[in-house]
Amino acid sequence: MKASAKKYRAFAGVAVVIALVAAAATTQERPPSDAHLTKRGETLPDIDAIDTEGRPVRWGDYRGKPFVVMTWATWCPYCKQAMPFYEKTRRAVRARGVEFVLLSFDEDASAYQQWLAAEQGKYGFRFAHVRFTNFMDALKQFRADIPSFFVVDKDGRVVSSYLSFPYGAGADDPRLTAALHAAGVSPEDEERKEG
Repeated sequence: MKASAKKYRAFAGVAVVIALVAAAATTQERPPSDAHLTKRGETLPDIDAIDTEGRPVRWGDYRGKPFVVMTWATWCPYCKQAMPFYEKTRRAVRARGVEFVLLSFDEDASAYQQWLAAEQGKYGFRFAHVRFTNFMDALKQFRADIPSFFVVDKDGRVVSSYLSFPYGAGADDPRLTAALHAAGVSPEDEERKEG
């Protein structure tokens, strides 16, 4: 009887370990779903956002030129990791009139203001803060997440939208380069002209 009880406990222990490993495998971080994002060919939803100059953000102001939108927040490490590459790309395409708009979804306006005071000078982006009463509702209304990226062509249509920045600090984002090509802008050509 003792031998069978030991075997049973050993079998039960192995079964528990297998179950835990299986559970861990199914809950590991998966690539986020972008099903809710504004898709290719659509226009971005209107947003109640004010830039650092006190001006409202209106997508119609960008008609005739491509632009890039990033949704972010000061508490988001992926957002901050993406910024150096996006700034490098912004510099490479600025002669083509491409603008980069970073929409902060910070609930804590003072954290946003502190971040701007310390970091804004490193970047040539148009920073704007989204005004909202409920964080999740605001993201849902804009059809975004933190971070989300949208590349919009000169006609105001999204050519690419994607989530997250899985490359690490200082890395390039091939999705942005491909999306800018789709919008008729080649960062590589602009870099060659400057060089």
